[in-house]
Amino acid sequence: MFFDASILFIRNRNVGMATIFEGLKAPTERHLSDLEEAYGMLERFLSKYRYVAANHLTIADISLATTLYVSVLIKEIDPSKYPRVTAWLKKMQQEPSYKKFAEPGSAIAKQTFDYFSAKNNQ
Repeated sequence: MFFDASILFIRNRNVGMATIFEGLKAPTERHLSDLEEAYGMLERFLSKYRYVAANHLTIADISLATTLYVSVLIKEIDPSKYPRVTAWLKKMQQEPSYKKFAEPGSAIAKQTFDYFSAKNNQ
């Protein structure tokens, strides 16, 4: 969960805050490269375990999958560069706990991001 809170979430926050409060029209190259870097870190984590912290589902997976959903709104994951991340996220989206806890918040995040992105680009 340290990676989620201190690496990936911060990258999302940087884009989200600038979009909502500063009128950012699109993520900068720096924002995008920071997310690429985080995707690479996650790919390496997933080379060790089936899930992010162990070989079984943990709360860290649910939390990180929710954060990653928002990241994908900003910068899609290239499955050829990050096959483990892509497969893990698809697996997470099938988990009942993800559907129960993460999907509702993810949907709100998408609506918010879409609204401010459209507003800033008028």
